[in-house]
Amino acid sequence: MYPSNKSEQEQELLFIASSLADRVEPEDEDQDEPDEEESDTDDHATTKTTPISEREKMEKRLANVEAHFFFIRSQQKLQSELIEEGIKAVREMAKSLKAETELSREEAEAEIASYELVHRGVNCEDGAVEDEVD
Repeated sequence: MYPSNKSEQEQELLFIASSLADRVEPEDEDQDEPDEEESDTDDHATTKTTPISEREKMEKRLANVEAHFFFIRSQQKLQSELIEEGIKAVREMAKSLKAETELSREEAEAEIASYELVHRGVNCEDGAVEDEVD
């Protein structure tokens, strides 16, 4: 529809502008040109400033649409950043839990090994039982 070198945002605005331009009826060109018979500057000045042209209405509408899109975009950026922070926090928690689990497993293995060491070195006081487990 439009050249691809423009940003996506500009393309959206151009699309909206073209769809709004289709809805607006073209102004009568005779309104812009003053009649030669009217020489009163007061009447001429008031007629130019009072009515808001369709073009001005469309420009205001486009400005409002653009502002609305910028607002939506900023909200989506904020939500995206919050989601990214949440993902990072979850990953850190998972990494921490994994490290804790690994540490607990290592502690359990060390404790089991310490029981085995004590068990292998058990000697009875009276000398009847020596090193049953080898």
